[in-house]
Amino acid sequence: MGVGKSTFAKHISTSLNRLYIDTDQLIETSYGASVSDIFASQGEAYFRKMESQVFDFLLPTHNACLSLGGGFPIYTQRSVKELGVVVYLRDSIDNILSRLSDEQIAQRPLLQDRQKATELFGTRQEIYEQNSHIVLSIKNHSIDQLAELFFAKLKELNLK
Repeated sequence: MGVGKSTFAKHISTSLNRLYIDTDQLIETSYGASVSDIFASQGEAYFRKMESQVFDFLLPTHNACLSLGGGFPIYTQRSVKELGVVVYLRDSIDNILSRLSDEQIAQRPLLQDRQKATELFGTRQEIYEQNSHIVLSIKNHSIDQLAELFFAKLKELNLK
């Protein structure tokens, strides 16, 4: 939900010389419409079904850095840890919303209503943490600093 998953995954994929895949972009490309258009025309349940299909498609993928949509670990029937090392980039909903422009918020269907977004964010946080190998707080960290923290945690936990 606008925390910088795509930017972080691109940065890490470049550092590791690995393929970068953004699940929302994959869905948009295969469907031929933006996430917000899919939500508007087909509804959230349809979009979540598409995410499930993407999960099955990505399962055999190795040596890639994935940026998963915010609902991915919530609505898939299996653990996202099956896809590899999972990093949760943690920040407050207020910081996230303050970083996003009005146009960026308009492109994210679940951020349209601030109160609902805050409630959704609160319920998702615990699930994100439970489904992650590494949790990084992004507050006051540059992308390079986050990458350093990530690689240190990876080494500390002996993850590949």
